[in-house]
Amino acid sequence: MLESFEIERINPITLLFQTGYLTIKRTFVRRDRFMLALDVPNLEVRLALNDWFIDAYADTIHTKSDLQDQFHLLLETGDLPGLCGLIDRLFSSIPWRNFTNNNLAHFEGYYASVLYAFFAALDARIIPEDITNQGQADLTIMLGNHIYVMEFKVIPGETVTDNPALEQLQQRQYASKYRGQPGKTVHEVGLVFSEAKRGLLQADWC
Repeated sequence: MLESFEIERINPITLLFQTGYLTIKRTFVRRDRFMLALDVPNLEVRLALNDWFIDAYADTIHTKSDLQDQFHLLLETGDLPGLCGLIDRLFSSIPWRNFTNNNLAHFEGYYASVLYAFFAALDARIIPEDITNQGQADLTIMLGNHIYVMEFKVIPGETVTDNPALEQLQQRQYASKYRGQPGKTVHEVGLVFSEAKRGLLQADWC
């Protein structure tokens, strides 16, 4: 796969490898086959790669740096009202044309990917699909003394009575494995997105 370079239908992994965004981390043998494990080579490349994803997902080239600075400050200080307000602002600023001729607004993965790209472009530890003994949280972010365990839900309409994302977080106790760490504050954040609104509908936390 890494050697093939058909420009008409290039594999994204091939492109990332050929352009230096991925490098060979180790080699091993599995099922009598020689295998390669790939990884992003260093922090500088990881930040650049996620900046590229931000531009592709959110089309916020002119406001990206300002948003990243604010995300970093809000995460580092544990400002949850400010953080959720900024997430709302982020999705409100994505041009409507990004949603034409596709079904992106219907999928949790789209919203998770946009947030992952923004958070991964910071000097934070990011764990997508954070596995526990009760299931997996959509995204965990660690920065400074704060740990944010997040769950996302997408609904078709524009009204919601409860927060199903936060309910799932609490019922399945996704954040339990992080509690009790000295000097760390754990936050559970449930984000509900609307297909119709194409953005954040409700955010709750505890």
